[in-house]
Amino acid sequence: MLKSIGWMSLSTVLRMGSGFVLFVIVARQLGVESFGTLSYWMAVAGLATLPVNYGFGLYALREIGRNPAISSALIADTLVAKLALAALMAMVFALSLPWLAERQTIVAWALLAMFFLESFAEHFNAGLRASGAFHVEAKLAVLISFGQLGLVSGVALIAPQLESVALAFFASRFFALLLTCLVYRRGKRLAQADWRGACHRIAQTLRAGLPYAADTVVSTINSTVDVLILQHFAGARAVGQYQAGMRLMQGANAVAPILGNVYIPRISNEYRAGNELDTVLSNLMFKLLISAGLIGAGFAWLGEPLIHLLFGSSYSEVGHLMPWFGLLLLIRHLATSFGVNLTAAGLQKSRVFINVCSLLGLCLTAFALTPKLGAQGLVLALNFAALIVAGAYASIVLKRGLPTGFNRTNGAIFVFSLALIAPRCLATYQS
Repeated sequence: MLKSIGWMSLSTVLRMGSGFVLFVIVARQLGVESFGTLSYWMAVAGLATLPVNYGFGLYALREIGRNPAISSALIADTLVAKLALAALMAMVFALSLPWLAERQTIVAWALLAMFFLESFAEHFNAGLRASGAFHVEAKLAVLISFGQLGLVSGVALIAPQLESVALAFFASRFFALLLTCLVYRRGKRLAQADWRGACHRIAQTLRAGLPYAADTVVSTINSTVDVLILQHFAGARAVGQYQAGMRLMQGANAVAPILGNVYIPRISNEYRAGNELDTVLSNLMFKLLISAGLIGAGFAWLGEPLIHLLFGSSYSEVGHLMPWFGLLLLIRHLATSFGVNLTAAGLQKSRVFINVCSLLGLCLTAFALTPKLGAQGLVLALNFAALIVAGAYASIVLKRGLPTGFNRTNGAIFVFSLALIAPRCLATYQS
């Protein structure tokens, strides 16, 4: 388990770390306004890619974790289904072209293609994780992450325009997918795949993955609708400021997918034939809360100078949001602990329902607070939505009589972290 976490940590840290450095460079080179516009179109392209993702990553982690023998067949089935969905979404997206300006068209298509390519690369990576080949993925992450950092940051430094940066993102993802496919093929992980049968099973594959698709759709909308709302009420400059803080938040949140990807197969197997379930869940929650508490407290007390150091004085307005991002990180990591438990137990439909309720709560709260408080109102709404998710996940776990992993140690860590972060949130609140 520790070795898997180590390889998964290296893979994710390299990916998130290089991505964070990249976005710092891009944000500084493009400026607040253009960086906000880039972030907006990334959110739009991310939403358009939702049907292509279809939650197949989570589906593969759980099913292959339960039965490693089906790895080759399952990856092949889901890959064929993804190709069909990608072709469909490309045609739908093309219908929007008459409403876009020429410059917007280049940026929109480049970013859509980037997200499509990233979706397929991540699909192969999910197969590697589910099969326990974390060391292979870590080596891939080294090459891909630094390749993307060099290519896109080089373009941003030489030609800091929206179109050139968007095309550089597309090129980097193209080479990443090509390299991932070569590694996957070399491992002969699809040597026994029945491609003709996979084509005939597209409808069956889509039905099997539907609960995971619904969860992915709702989760992704939860993580992108904020940009759309802020763009509507406050414009591209506010989006650029907000995204500077959110990039820090996303980098800090890398711990959650690291642990989730490692623990879901293990917990699924414990539900099937293990006797250490409670211990495994307690360890998962301990790691999530420790990381969130440390990083969240850092955001609360050191966020403003950190923003100034990384992004420059033009992004100084986001400094007062950092304590709220720290609180958000703590709540989300608590929710992640319960959410991983629900996924491993096969209760994906419950997660979907809860995330839909959270999305509605986010939208209602954001529409009420953002016009008055701007980006701070949006971050307050995100905290409210995260509370809904954490509370509802915990309620389902308790109602089903499942082990929670919440013990005295984990409770003390949560309360102590909250005591460090909450005073700074109150001090920076703008009435």
